[in-house]
Amino acid sequence: MARGAFGLNAGAFHPIISCLTRKKNMERSWRLIEIMTELGISPDITTLNYLLTAYCFKGNLTAASGVVKRIEEEGLGVDSRA
Repeated sequence: MARGAFGLNAGAFHPIISCLTRKKNMERSWRLIEIMTELGISPDITTLNYLLTAYCFKGNLTAASGVVKRIEEEGLGVDSRA
């Protein structure tokens, strides 16, 4: 699917990133974002919100702050969920 012309986008990765962040597996979550980038797919606000939410539930506000900075740097704009 990733190598074909099927219109792969960030939404295709939402279920996977959701599962990883619910299990608080942040290393694998960030690796998935690296894979997305390698495939030419930029993480969208929903993808980054999954990470942000997981860090907040873990109580890691430093990492959560880093995600907010990335959202702002990428010009995605922090939405009401963030």
